[in-house]
Amino acid sequence: QVKPSNSSQQFNPNSDDNKVTQGGGSPAKKTTYDNLPNSISPTSDWINALTFTNKNNPQRNQLLLRSLLGTIPVLINKSGTGDEFNHTSEQKWDKTETKEGNLPGFGEVNGWKIVTIFLN
Repeated sequence: QVKPSNSSQQFNPNSDDNKVTQGGGSPAKKTTYDNLPNSISPTSDWINALTFTNKNNPQRNQLLLRSLLGTIPVLINKSGTGDEFNHTSEQKWDKTETKEGNLPGFGEVNGWKIVTIFLN
C-alpha cells in the first residue's frame, strides 16, 4: 500500500487549485469568411488534405508545402531559347541578363524561373 508522505496534504476538492473552471462564456470563433460559401472555411479542408489515404486531394500537397516552408514555390516558364543554358564558355555574373551568359538569373534553375508565393 502506498502511503502519503508526512508533508503531503489531504486532497481538498474545494481549494482554488482543484476547482474546475466554468465552461462557456466566450462565443465560438468564426470559421467562415463572409465572401465565401459556408462550405469553404479556413479549416474545412485540412482533414481531407492531410490524410494519408486520400492521395489525390488537390489541397494535400499545397498544405504540406505551406506547413513545411510557409511558402509555395511555383515553376513558371522556361526562359531563353535553344542551348542558351548549355554554353561551355566562361561564366560571369554580369552576363546573367544577356544571352551570352551561362549562369542562371536570380530565381532561376536550369532556365526555369522560380517564384515563391508568400502566404499570410
